[in-house]
Amino acid sequence: NHVGPTGKSRGPHGEITSFAEAILALFGPELDLEQVEDMRRKRILNIFGQSDEMAKAAAEYLVKPSADGTQENLLDRIERLIYQIAMVANISDESFGSATSGAALAYKLWSTSNLVMDANTLIEKSIRKRMKLWCTFDRNTTNKNVHEEIDIHFLPNVPDNASEQIDNLQKLDGHVSTRTKLSAAPAVVPDPDAEIERMQQEEAERLQIEEERQSQYMGFSQKLQPEELLNQLRSEADSRQVTLQELIGQLEGSGDGEEQS
Repeated sequence: NHVGPTGKSRGPHGEITSFAEAILALFGPELDLEQVEDMRRKRILNIFGQSDEMAKAAAEYLVKPSADGTQENLLDRIERLIYQIAMVANISDESFGSATSGAALAYKLWSTSNLVMDANTLIEKSIRKRMKLWCTFDRNTTNKNVHEEIDIHFLPNVPDNASEQIDNLQKLDGHVSTRTKLSAAPAVVPDPDAEIERMQQEEAERLQIEEERQSQYMGFSQKLQPEELLNQLRSEADSRQVTLQELIGQLEGSGDGEEQS
């Protein structure tokens, strides 16, 4: 390690400081301390003379040879080792941004995910211990084992490939249950149970609107004249984007179902 004028070691990375504190070497003339202080204050160096020794006079800085490439390689290696030992992904690395799929991204975050899983296990254990202690007080709850019914979920804040998850939904269609299929796309459907409930509600509303339309047109068929009824059916067929024959078949099927019921 290089030692500066202050007596403190600057270490292998103090090249900038070493350059600023370089020593000026004068070859030929002999200067006293007063001349040196005068040159430092005025920042002027004048070497002259007629003798052979003065012809060889020169002034240059004593600078340690630079090793920028070696230092850059050392810094890069130290940086890689820090992330490797800490088991944390370097998100500022250029190779990290080259991950184009969810599997490639998950592989780069594999070591970090293992650390997160270990931390989540300890946090969940601590939360359950606190909940169990909370349930021991009668003023909080009458069920002492209610803490066992609590589910704890951790949502990692990592980027997801939504497009890939949507493709997986389409591939699973018809092969697994609806809940299992929706669970395969957490970026699109974070809560499968709530999504299934909304789907059932929308289907019920759609069936109710369909029944009201069918009942409405069954009542119109008894009141309208043939030409008016035909125009009304054509208008409804256009709104549903079906042919007139298909619409009549749907209405007749609905009417038969009501009569049987």
